[in-house]
Amino acid sequence: MSDRPNIVVVHGALADGSSWGDVIEAMQSAGCTVRPPAAAARSTVFTDVMGEPIWKPLPTWYLVAANDEAIPPDAERQFAKRMSATTVEIPSSH
Repeated sequence: MSDRPNIVVVHGALADGSSWGDVIEAMQSAGCTVRPPAAAARSTVFTDVMGEPIWKPLPTWYLVAANDEAIPPDAERQFAKRMSATTVEIPSSH
């Protein structure tokens, strides 16, 4: 078992992980296991009943982009708080 984290990168409920290409490559080069979710979940996103999220008992982090104009940073902070995530904030856009 590796001491490196397993990372799942997500870019919205209706997007696949293709936008994370360069980031995934860099994290894998650093020895991390990185998995972007497939876009196949699109058809069931609004119809499936969700149970307890599998990540809930695991340590969770949330990156807040302080200059984001697509998702308000205050909303990002609220998402992170609701997840009980360790929050890191950077002066970046979406």
